[in-house]
Amino acid sequence: MKPTDCCRNNRMKQCGFTILEVLIALTASLLLMLGLTRAFKLIGDSITSSQSELSLANTLREVTFRMRDEVGGLTTSFAAPQSSTADTGYFTYYEGPWTDATTSIVNGRSNASSGIYFPTSRYGDLDDYLAFTTRSRTGSPFVGVIPAGIIEAVRYAEHRRNGLAPATFRTTSGKTLAAYNIEDSLELVPFYSELAEVVYFVDPTWQRDELGIASVALPTDDPAYTAQPSFIDIVKESETDLPGSIGDNIPDRISLRRRILLIRNDLNLTFDEMTSANGSQQGVNNATADDEQLPFLDPVSKYVIPATSFSLPTGRLFSAGLWPASGPNPSSPDWLTGMARPLQWMDLSVSRVTVAGNTPVNHAIKANSLMALSNPENRFGFVRIPASLLGLGGTVVSSMPVLALSQPHPFITQAQSATFAPPSGTPFGGGTGGQAVGAGPYSSFSMTGFLRPEFSLSDHVRPWTATLGTATADRVRSLPTLRGGSDIVAEDVVAFDLQVFDPTAPVATFTGGTTPILIEPTSYGFRKVLENPTLPNYTFAQRGAYVDYAYCRLAGGVFGGVNPLMGTPRFAMIATKFSGIDRDPNNPTAALYPEGWFVSGRIVASNGPVNGFFQPMVDTWSDVYDRDFYQNVAPPPLGVFSVLGSPGHARQPSYLSSSPAVITGFNRFVNGDNSFEESTSPTSIIGARNSESMPSAIKITLRVQDRVNGELRQLSIIKEFTGPL
Repeated sequence: MKPTDCCRNNRMKQCGFTILEVLIALTASLLLMLGLTRAFKLIGDSITSSQSELSLANTLREVTFRMRDEVGGLTTSFAAPQSSTADTGYFTYYEGPWTDATTSIVNGRSNASSGIYFPTSRYGDLDDYLAFTTRSRTGSPFVGVIPAGIIEAVRYAEHRRNGLAPATFRTTSGKTLAAYNIEDSLELVPFYSELAEVVYFVDPTWQRDELGIASVALPTDDPAYTAQPSFIDIVKESETDLPGSIGDNIPDRISLRRRILLIRNDLNLTFDEMTSANGSQQGVNNATADDEQLPFLDPVSKYVIPATSFSLPTGRLFSAGLWPASGPNPSSPDWLTGMARPLQWMDLSVSRVTVAGNTPVNHAIKANSLMALSNPENRFGFVRIPASLLGLGGTVVSSMPVLALSQPHPFITQAQSATFAPPSGTPFGGGTGGQAVGAGPYSSFSMTGFLRPEFSLSDHVRPWTATLGTATADRVRSLPTLRGGSDIVAEDVVAFDLQVFDPTAPVATFTGGTTPILIEPTSYGFRKVLENPTLPNYTFAQRGAYVDYAYCRLAGGVFGGVNPLMGTPRFAMIATKFSGIDRDPNNPTAALYPEGWFVSGRIVASNGPVNGFFQPMVDTWSDVYDRDFYQNVAPPPLGVFSVLGSPGHARQPSYLSSSPAVITGFNRFVNGDNSFEESTSPTSIIGARNSESMPSAIKITLRVQDRVNGELRQLSIIKEFTGPL
């Protein structure tokens, strides 16, 4: 071997890598790859987070801007009561017992191991309700869908009024009357209106059967039957429930729903108009001969009939059901949810037809006008409780109009010791008393939860039937609407909060730090501060704040009801304009309900077998009950607790009576003491008392979350009212 070859071989050996060098290189490469992976993950997370933020922001902007625009077109002045003879419409805001502080308060009572942080604290106010009538911008009318049979009925009636023969009639699709069939009549077609009833409400994901129908609507012979609406609750975030239990009494998913109901009372026809269109009385129900009803062109008989008389083999399609019967399903009686059925099929503002004596007609419905909507009983989601369920006499027809709400929130009731009466069957039976002093912070008020699930658009509804058979037969009667979820405007909502500006609300200021901290009445720690007048570094001033309406009376609020503060040194500070408390000058420790609540019929407080009823609302209610010539006062056995209403003042119009008023022209409760002055207008008396309690501004807050990334975003709008206050 040549030397040069050896040297060359040695040099070749020296040019290679050792195992250690290879391992070091591999490690460096892996570290570099891990670094790149981490970098790409951070970039991906940042992009995902940005996309999530952008999506949430877009949802918030779209909903709140639309809401601001719709509230800006409000048809009514912000005063109460409105005249029943004016086409003004209404504005209603209902404040539910859940507040922004509810989850913190309830969880704070547990022995939670997670320290001071509670995952459920992201949930805010979940049960407020907003509804109003509004006018669209010029050239941009509201759009909704209605069954074609209604439009064709109006067109056919006009065709016949013009002296034209049935054979020459053509539908909007060009068909003759002979070719017009059931598919044509049930087709949902777009319709328009410059006026609309707009409703916003929060709705959980309800438990439903295999057809998508809320489980509450199942018949009693079905194994899945439940007496109460049940929302889906599997995820457990709270530590206040029993170990090992499923769920935490908070809905797993919550949506914000919006209904646009067109105000088109020109679609109504009278009995005479239907008869004239048919050339005879055949096919027309004359039970309401003097009243207008929503018509329908029957594809079988080819007659114009009331829409509620139109019936498929599976049952009545657009009927409001029997009233005041409790059937056909006791868990979803017609008086409570009957109006939800036609609202599944049409985006029209509709209500029950009422005849003399304040009595609703079975099945019959009409399209609302602005004037009709000033009366609360005609609005979306409002019902009247039959007197038979309240244990009242034959002269009393029903309660005043109230919202059709579900049972109390289980998350709140788990922290209460009171017994609650169910809304099914006899909703107010099984207890006495109202929210009297010493009766507990929540008493036995029953209809205070989410709006009934029947009022949310779903894919299937059960039409009214004369009788119910087996569970299988009932399912066959279920008809698809294919509209489920189309009223959802925001998903994964964790707060929809309405508040009013209270100019005299107390605000605490903490001065112990470098920067003063304001604690408002809706803050979690406000009650602690208020109950400890000797607490250092705190000062109080009634400087005003946005508050939940009746914040001192809300079961889920920072006060947990008013009782704990009675007799404390700062009790007088919470008797503010919108706290829900009036003070009795003869009893400084008593908390009275505001007089306006009794006059507007929003509260029933009794000392008989009927439970107290409590739905606090800011409402431009109508003076229609002052002028309907009927006695709208509580029967003598159901007098008001003196501690609840100012003695000698403002007895509430708690029930709608069929008995004529003793005084001709107006009702007896005009002056609040069963007296009457012929020269004095009821509007001037009641209006002066209640309009003073209307707020000057309302704040609406919407909070949404991204379930995957955990992002939270919140946006608020403020609406100031410049009308007569």
